[in-house]
Amino acid sequence: MVLGDLRRGESAVVLEVSPRLSRPLAALGIHAGAKITVLGVSPRRQTFLVQADGKTVIAREAAEEVRVWRT
Repeated sequence: MVLGDLRRGESAVVLEVSPRLSRPLAALGIHAGAKITVLGVSPRRQTFLVQADGKTVIAREAAEEVRVWRT
């Protein structure tokens, strides 16, 4: 499952981040082992508002490259 599969209000633990995005997302608190919560999703699921260390908006393309385990 990837972050893009989660719905508003769901939480997950990050299992793996694509090597291409690991550095920029780690700077936002999204890295293996991090717990994230989806706070909001745009109407056409183009962007996701997630909370890790802080709140951040992630594009769908990036959300598809973050493998998670729903909690």
